[in-house]
Amino acid sequence: SSRNPVISSLGALIRNLETTGTTVTPYEFVQAVRTTFPAFAQMSNGGGFVQQDAEEFYSALNSELGREDRIRQIYNDAMEITLEEKLECLESPTEAPTIRTDKMFKLVCNIQGGAGSTINIDYMRDGIKLGLQTNIEKFSESLQRNAQYKKTLSIANLPKCICVQFMRFFWKATPESRDQAGVK
Repeated sequence: SSRNPVISSLGALIRNLETTGTTVTPYEFVQAVRTTFPAFAQMSNGGGFVQQDAEEFYSALNSELGREDRIRQIYNDAMEITLEEKLECLESPTEAPTIRTDKMFKLVCNIQGGAGSTINIDYMRDGIKLGLQTNIEKFSESLQRNAQYKKTLSIANLPKCICVQFMRFFWKATPESRDQAGVK
């Protein structure tokens, strides 16, 4: 039994699901989430709870699970994806690529496309592949200024369970958004 209300109520919910053959209403778990993460307890003007983003909930739950020593390794074995990240400077061919390993609990499937788009994603594998390569701007030590880099991710190992986030939109900077993060 955990002192963390989210983890202990999640454990009780899972035990209840495993032992009962009937519908289970997760009141205790929902209340623990709303208490631990006040953003999930926001009320609408009509008096009901505001709809929340599933990915934000998943990230918050992962954060809580990562704090529990006794379940962290079990959870990591079941859900953790290992990615290898390679950064290559596009403006300095002599700069050696940097390679590092990163761990995460989801893959992102970009589902952009549609009428008028040059990119159409019809299969999950294509959307995941699209998300594994991008160009970024960062400071280059060899050039002593910001430069364009090609960032390539490759999957080093997959867990037993894979969570895939379907990314319906992304942020991009525009000339009008200098003081903001960008537009959807």
